[in-house]
Amino acid sequence: MRNLRATLSAGILCVLLCGCILDRTAGGTGVGNPTKGTVTVAMVALDSAPVAKAAAKAAAMTRNPDGSFDIRDAGGSVFTVKTGYANVGRIRIALPDGVDCSQADETACESGEATIDGPWVSDLMTGKWIPDPGTVRMPLGVYKRLEVRLESQDKVAAGAPDLGRHSLVFGGTFSWSGRADRPFTVALDFDEDERFESPAGFAVAEGSTTITVALDIARWLSQANLTACLENGSLPLDSTGGFAFEKDGGCGVEQEMKDAVKASGTVSGKHEGDGP
Repeated sequence: MRNLRATLSAGILCVLLCGCILDRTAGGTGVGNPTKGTVTVAMVALDSAPVAKAAAKAAAMTRNPDGSFDIRDAGGSVFTVKTGYANVGRIRIALPDGVDCSQADETACESGEATIDGPWVSDLMTGKWIPDPGTVRMPLGVYKRLEVRLESQDKVAAGAPDLGRHSLVFGGTFSWSGRADRPFTVALDFDEDERFESPAGFAVAEGSTTITVALDIARWLSQANLTACLENGSLPLDSTGGFAFEKDGGCGVEQEMKDAVKASGTVSGKHEGDGP
């Protein structure tokens, strides 16, 4: 009887220990198997066009050593974009297949989308946020879609630029009619969620992952003919010899530029351990 009890006890102990070992090696949820990674979201202006298009776009845009962009509009004038800001009300991240909101319990979540509420202003030249939204813990897996809500800036947070109640503002200088240092600003108004997708997807893994929305800034001006507006007078110059383009300000290219902004984005992820 004692031998039987000893054998049964040993068997039970083996089952418990082996079960723990199998659970850990198979990716269970015990200690040593994190189910979430730390995520940072960035939004930045970049030339995100595929390499195959690089030669075709070379004449339309140049990235300068100081981080500014020289962009040639459809009429041939060169605009040097030195600043760019976007007001973001919230970010929604679609969860991976097989992951539901019960696993995204460290953020607001509904219908398979984790939500990070703002507002913040993104400095599109640097990818920095004002204020800093920090990081969020997200379930591990392969992500493919993110939505950014662009909306008017109702309040100016401490340290943030004043966008004049607009959603996206960029500016710098442009060259036209024999003068290369004319100032300009373009202010666009959105009140909608912009969707950015990665067909192949990107992984959020243990540790830190940066999810980046890259906006192909060359599209914003290269497809709009501001030169024609300057020449026909529908985009009047101010006392400095430049212009401030705002909603209903003439010229007729506002919707073209808004559509270009919405179509210019891609989303990708980079884990802290990945190479360049």
